[in-house]
Amino acid sequence: ANPKRRQALVVWSITPEGPSKGILEEGDVLIRLNGKTVTRFSDLENASQVDTVKLKVMRDGKMLDLDVPTRALGPAGTERVILWGGAVLQAPHYQVAQQHHQPRTGVYVASTWRGSPAGRYHVSPAWRILEIDGQATPDLDSFLRAVKGKKHRQAVRLRMADMDGRIRARTLKLDLEYWPTEEVIRLPGGWVRRPAGGDGGD
Repeated sequence: ANPKRRQALVVWSITPEGPSKGILEEGDVLIRLNGKTVTRFSDLENASQVDTVKLKVMRDGKMLDLDVPTRALGPAGTERVILWGGAVLQAPHYQVAQQHHQPRTGVYVASTWRGSPAGRYHVSPAWRILEIDGQATPDLDSFLRAVKGKKHRQAVRLRMADMDGRIRARTLKLDLEYWPTEEVIRLPGGWVRRPAGGDGGD
């Protein structure tokens, strides 16, 4: 396609929950997109602004014709966080899952405050909380159900996954006097901070 700059586009990774999962595979070499030879990212981006793209790829020495749906990523960012034990928790980032081949399950630790229970007991940012005291926490709502009724100074066991997917265990002693469980959520009228109903059996 370009004798002065010989290059090809190769599928490096498949985004979890992405529309190409189950269709493309890592290592696929892109030959054509919508009937045109494509070797630059800019050409690929311009040609993929449709609902479905037709790809010709080479896989294991064989040519395949594939129809791949696309999905637009909007500008919306974080719209809900949970403040718990000095940690800022939210749903896992789509981009983080994409770059690190992670499933978007669990509760993502965005940050922790120094001196808080989360900080003292090494609940590391960018890790995901998978369980609280053996109860699965695949999302924020299940996390709130798992911590509901936990008492001040009670110890809780966390099962977590680090950025490489390795399982980690932590035990954290709650301080609900200075670090209560709260929810920060964006509503039509703006951001609201309110008790999350996860403390002391509320």
